[in-house]
Amino acid sequence: IGPCLVRALAYESDDGTGRVIARAEVVATVVAGELTEVTLITEALVVRVHVAPATLNVEKTTAVLITATCYDADDNVVITAVKWQSDSANATVSTDGKVTGVNEGAARVNATHEATGASDNCDVTVFRRRTARVEVSPGNYLLRPPDHFSVQLTARAYDALNVVVPYAVITWSS
Repeated sequence: IGPCLVRALAYESDDGTGRVIARAEVVATVVAGELTEVTLITEALVVRVHVAPATLNVEKTTAVLITATCYDADDNVVITAVKWQSDSANATVSTDGKVTGVNEGAARVNATHEATGASDNCDVTVFRRRTARVEVSPGNYLLRPPDHFSVQLTARAYDALNVVVPYAVITWSS
């Protein structure tokens, strides 16, 4: 008599063994001498997480969004949040699945549905483009002291495909 927790668990097999695929619970108040009716509607649980893509090559300093999709036992999509985590300082991952290359090397990014522990991962390789040439601008300049005794030079690094390498370190000397 009094408050009573009523819990229903649905198993993937008829004999009540195996993993739980749905659950529900409610607190019902039982009164002496009265019939207490309880209706439970079970909620499907996440049994599988799928991360896409499974492998990712990302350039240093670049961010790429990956996705995690959760499924129930009937392979229906369950809209729910996952927790993202990277196992290495080579790549970071934000709460929405944006992977950013930090250092050259490998990392494994994991998405976990915290309530059930279901998870999947993406193997990340962070690469860095190599500088093939450096372009200095202006290419030449005639200094005429005393009025024109200095000039501001700029330098840009390019890879073998003629694409700017934004993180290239350029050292000046004369």
